[in-house]
Amino acid sequence: MPISSSSHVFEFKMTILRLALLTAVTIMSCSALLCHPCSTCTRPTIPIQQMTSSVTRASSAGQLSRTQLQSAISVVEGTERDLSLLGDWATHFGIVGSEGFGLEPTFASYGHNNDNQNWAAKAIQAMPKDHPVLQVPANIILSSAVVRQELGDSIEPALQYLETKGISHQRGQFLLFCKMLLEYEKEDQSYWCAWMNSLPRSFYTAVSMDDFEISCLPPFLYSLSMMDRIHFSVFLEALQTVNIFQKDETLQDMNLLKWAFNCVYTRCWGLDEDRCDIVPMADMFDHAWPSNILVEYDDNQNCIVRLKEDVQADQPLRMSYGMPTNPARLVATFGFFDESPPATYCKILARNPSKKLVDVGYDTARMVFYTEDGGISEECFDVVLYNLLEKLPDVQETFYQAHMTGDQGTKMEIQRKYLLETCTSLKLHVDGVLRELELLMQRIDGEDMSLHPRLPMIRRHNECVRETFSKVKGRLDVMIRNETERRRNEQ
Repeated sequence: MPISSSSHVFEFKMTILRLALLTAVTIMSCSALLCHPCSTCTRPTIPIQQMTSSVTRASSAGQLSRTQLQSAISVVEGTERDLSLLGDWATHFGIVGSEGFGLEPTFASYGHNNDNQNWAAKAIQAMPKDHPVLQVPANIILSSAVVRQELGDSIEPALQYLETKGISHQRGQFLLFCKMLLEYEKEDQSYWCAWMNSLPRSFYTAVSMDDFEISCLPPFLYSLSMMDRIHFSVFLEALQTVNIFQKDETLQDMNLLKWAFNCVYTRCWGLDEDRCDIVPMADMFDHAWPSNILVEYDDNQNCIVRLKEDVQADQPLRMSYGMPTNPARLVATFGFFDESPPATYCKILARNPSKKLVDVGYDTARMVFYTEDGGISEECFDVVLYNLLEKLPDVQETFYQAHMTGDQGTKMEIQRKYLLETCTSLKLHVDGVLRELELLMQRIDGEDMSLHPRLPMIRRHNECVRETFSKVKGRLDVMIRNETERRRNEQ
């Protein structure tokens, strides 16, 4: 017999820690914001060989004087990036860019101030597939594995603290966080001073959002954002367990701490559980899926960036930062909204999902709504149906076994029998998300956006989610109407 669609509505809640596990993907490189060229910008693309101004060219391999560094490495939000010494620095430390590799200034497309400038990699001439566009020697790569060796036993109390807090999987990022702070303390004596001077000061990540901006996030994005903020808080607590810094003010400067954290999370990638790298210059590749570059390491751990395909002059050079169907993660961790994904996570959240539910398809990468036409992946239907069948355990087990053994006939028979209930339950979820988004949009539109610089990005994210979910709602309305009519005719 049919089961009631209202008696077993899917639970759309889960703990933050469970959410983090389900959405965890490798942290990839980023240049802080995914931006698009400003139509009014007339500044040219700069080849790596010409990135240094003749006026400010460093006389000692790109090192700044102490006075210059204290002025240039201000980490106050809005401070302009300075790439004037980056070319000499890169050349001195053996970073080799091909003749076709360059950087260009780009600007965000959703209301950011143009002072928050981004620089991104670009092809300045046509290049063939497999061409090495950038080579970075191992000794200038910031690697968490190397940092751990450098700090030795002195960092162990902090790493143990991370473990007690349940985030030992973030130790690579934490070690790089410490490295950024330590190098900042060295001022002009740091090998990386010119590179640090070129990094962004303004970020749109969850850690940089103010309380009002956080309050405008829908639940899934809010949960991801709170996880990043928790990581930041735990990192600060872990720093209190060690004595590795030379200056007391290092642990008191919140601008510096947030800047170092954001630089790590927007620019590092993970090679394995124990190693995360920041590769200077290779951190200038913006995001796209699919990407057109490939990152690899040789036997000496030098980093080589190659083309995955032929590229033409003026074509952006981009890498993928991870899951293409989870744009919310890009907002929370990287601070930009990607409007190009083919699909988006359906936002169905389960409290402590069982192994069988995961087997059926509970996966943020596969439970998606398609942005172009509101299509619904099979995993969405399967997960909702499996949950609805909880009051019919025999049928639920039959459905599970059919799914696991590939018995499509039996599975489709059960899907067909309970299609109305499945669609109705799914529509309840979609309607709930749309109501919530409408309230959030009203909240955003009632505020002065000039006081909250990340609101335009958040609004655009919410608007795009609403557009996709509205298409899904229209599709479900038709399916429910057709299935209701079919059942009426069969009576």
